[in-house]
Amino acid sequence: MMNKKNVYKLFLFLFMLLAFFISVYPLLWVVIQSLKTETEFLESIWTLPARLNFQNYATAWNDAGMSRYFMNSVVVTLVTTAVNLVFVTCAGYAFAKLKFPGKTFFYYMIIFNLLIPTAIILLPMFTMVNRMHLVNTLPALVFPYFQGFAPMGLIICRNYFEEAGRMQQHAGVPQNHAAPGKAHPGHHGHSLGHAGVE
Repeated sequence: MMNKKNVYKLFLFLFMLLAFFISVYPLLWVVIQSLKTETEFLESIWTLPARLNFQNYATAWNDAGMSRYFMNSVVVTLVTTAVNLVFVTCAGYAFAKLKFPGKTFFYYMIIFNLLIPTAIILLPMFTMVNRMHLVNTLPALVFPYFQGFAPMGLIICRNYFEEAGRMQQHAGVPQNHAAPGKAHPGHHGHSLGHAGVE
């Protein structure tokens, strides 16, 4: 006889299995449809292909310009990731470790950006990109992605650096504190690098 704990595990397993199927089925359906001929696809979207037609991928890559779209995605992803890592990491360290006027105000203003729906800023962002003559260029894609992910990245980096400092204190790691206004120029850069590899 199954006890309550086993019944709970069974229902949890069935729920996770259902969630997995719901998540994977659309992707599986797309892959199956992509291997059909045009005639098979128009006849029925529920049947399996008579044979695997990989020529569709070659046609899309060569004739439909997918190779260019793919490279655009790679470039935008790499540049956006690099820009976010540099700016968000430095900003997160500054908000976690440094003291400057308006620190709390500016931090919450950046966080407030998360509350603004994307649809509201689409038109102002397009207007700004258009005035900068960046329409139909890759930089016009990099900037919106950076603006969208920067606030969340800032929260993550700030919390990381704050937690890293507390863990070092609990572990008894000596902190290199200089008198106010006496820190040498490389102090914060060294601390940033040290916190990043701990």
